Parts: sequence; C-alpha cells; structure tokens
Amino acid sequence: MPILDIISALPLVYLAVATIPLVVIDYKEHRLPNKIVLPFAALAFITAIVANVATQSWGNLLLAVGLPFAWFIIGIVLNYFDTIGMGDVKFLTALLLAVGVYSPLTALLIIPLTVLFALIAIVYVIMRKVPVGTSVPLGPWLLLSTWLVVAVFSSAW
Repeated sequence: MPILDIISALPLVYLAVATIPLVVIDYKEHRLPNKIVLPFAALAFITAIVANVATQSWGNLLLAVGLPFAWFIIGIVLNYFDTIGMGDVKFLTALLLAVGVYSPLTALLIIPLTVLFALIAIVYVIMRKVPVGTSVPLGPWLLLSTWLVVAVFSSAW
C-alpha cells in the first residue's frame, strides 16, 4: 500500500474511532464536541492538501477543498437562521474534506443522504407525538451517510 493511500485513509481511521462517541454524545447532548470534530477537520484538511499536491492533482485539490469551503459558507448562513447547528456545519465540512480526498463530487452525496435520513427521523419524532421544537441530532445521520458513501463508492476510488 503506497504511503499516499495510508495518508489519505488517516481521517477515515480517526472517524472510525470517533464514530461511537460522536453518536452517543450527539444523541444525549445534541452537540458535536469541538475536541473531537476540530482535530478531525484539521487532519482531513491537511490530508486533502498533501495527497493532492503530492499527486499534482490541482483540479481535484480545488474541488476537494473548495466544495467543503462552499458548504461551510452555506452552513454558516443556515446556522444564522437556526436551521442547522454550528457543530453539524463544522462536522459536515470535515466529512466532505475526508471523503473528498478520494472523490469530491461523490462526497457531496453525503448531504442529500443525510437530509433523507434526518427527514425519516423527523417523521418518526412526529409520529411519536414528541413536543414541537424538539430537535433531532444530525450527527448520527451524517455518520451513517458518510459510511454508506464510503462503503458503496470506495471500490471505485
């Protein structure tokens, strides 16, 4: 296994270790802690740059970093209108960076999958007659979507 493959996989290894704690914390506390998310984001960002610069994939570098940055800007706007939490914005940005090192456009599939899973969760909450204003933790759905994208598309990378 070439060194670049190992470097590219580091954020996903970190994510595999952090998945269970993130799900538990987000489910219980409705937050994704910075002490887990920010190192993951930094690792994913550095990995995206190193892997694409080493292979001189300049277009891929632009997409692998540009698309998550664009999402981050959109996420800040959505957060301003209380549509999504800032932890979810940071976490999704990091997920897009981590998966985008392999395929930036495939990484974008995480967003609609997460929306679909979250909508299903919201319908479930409504059917259980939970009080209005109850929030649904998005982190577990982000993780499910990410791991689904990785499982389905990793053989093509």
